[in-house]
Amino acid sequence: MQTIIGNQLLQYQIFGQKNKNTILILHGWEHNSNTWVNLAQSLSSKYKVVLLDLPGFGDSSTPTTTLGIPEYTQTVKGFIQKTGLKSFSLIGHSLGGKIAISLCSQPTVVKKLILISSSGIEQKSLLTKPKIAIFKALKPILQISPHSLQNYLFNKIASPDYREASPQMRPTFKKIISQNVSSLAAKIHIPTIIIWGDQDKELPVKYAKKLRQLIKNSIVRIVWKTGHSPHLENPQKLLTLLNEYL
Repeated sequence: MQTIIGNQLLQYQIFGQKNKNTILILHGWEHNSNTWVNLAQSLSSKYKVVLLDLPGFGDSSTPTTTLGIPEYTQTVKGFIQKTGLKSFSLIGHSLGGKIAISLCSQPTVVKKLILISSSGIEQKSLLTKPKIAIFKALKPILQISPHSLQNYLFNKIASPDYREASPQMRPTFKKIISQNVSSLAAKIHIPTIIIWGDQDKELPVKYAKKLRQLIKNSIVRIVWKTGHSPHLENPQKLLTLLNEYL
């Protein structure tokens, strides 16, 4: 299914169309709605499950301008209004969690929030800033250097998510990772469950505890022996947790 919000063509999928209770799922960076299809099919026996491809991912159109969290939030709000979603549960994974935090910090029709390995409150490591400074300092030299040297340094300095992003999405990635939503998380008052893999190397489990401190009406559940994407690595355990909470 497709719809247009602003100047963005959005692709989405719906499972369990006839069910009354609804879940909207927002995927993470470099993911798309298809990575959630198996879980959505399992949930569809009880729920209407809506999977949205965020702008720049899956079959949704690629933004012609650089987007940040406020812009993604407005797009999701527009999608919710246009599709008539009311009193539903919202699941956000990684980037999707960051957008969900922003959305739920405002008056919202979301009744329950599930944050899975959510980004948005992490701090840059002590090594990140020097890497960025080195890359900026070397930029004039890189422009006249052989491609082999450029590629070598790029692969050493750039994060995997940045390297794997399309050239059109890299400015959006840089803008998104620079935006911290800790202050927005503190404004959330709806019931929230924070789900994290204990072996998450992208966003260590300590951030689950920080989110728990920021969001008053929240609880933490750990998916053991699991990394950053529980819906792909341990879907049965995640499904059990979701059914328990929803």
